Amino acid sequence: MIEDGLIDSTRMAVIAHSAGARRANWLVATRHQFRAVVSKEGWTDELHPTTHPIEAYPLNRVYRHFGGTPEEVHENYLKNSALFHARGASIPTLFLMGNPELGGIDFSGSVRLFHDSIKAKGVTTEFIYYHNEGHVFEKPENKLNALKRSQEWIDKHLSK
Repeated sequence: MIEDGLIDSTRMAVIAHSAGARRANWLVATRHQFRAVVSKEGWTDELHPTTHPIEAYPLNRVYRHFGGTPEEVHENYLKNSALFHARGASIPTLFLMGNPELGGIDFSGSVRLFHDSIKAKGVTTEFIYYHNEGHVFEKPENKLNALKRSQEWIDKHLSK
């Protein structure tokens, strides 16, 4: 699409939710071609449980994908961990996270750790916590707030 002139490669941004945000977090840590990322309700890797109770986490699918358990093939989990690769981050990132007690995905707090890590290395980032929302925001005022923050974030970083 870039080669066909449909996308301006100097003005690309990512907005993602859930598993898409998990992938967006990986992009933040490992790629540099995007100008901004909005990560809503994602997680950083499969080393940190993302749901509670742990029985709800689809471990068999994860084990198949990575070729075994973290104990058996730890290197496969590390090489796919945004948190482990946070030192490579450079993309301004807005994190929008719900409350794990209400169904928010990041029960282990790995996204907060990721945010703190990339902030410490000088990456522009914000972490917005919606204490009264779960994985899918339902309250109209929170939906509007998340949408406005996302639009402002993207506009701010694409206009530079």
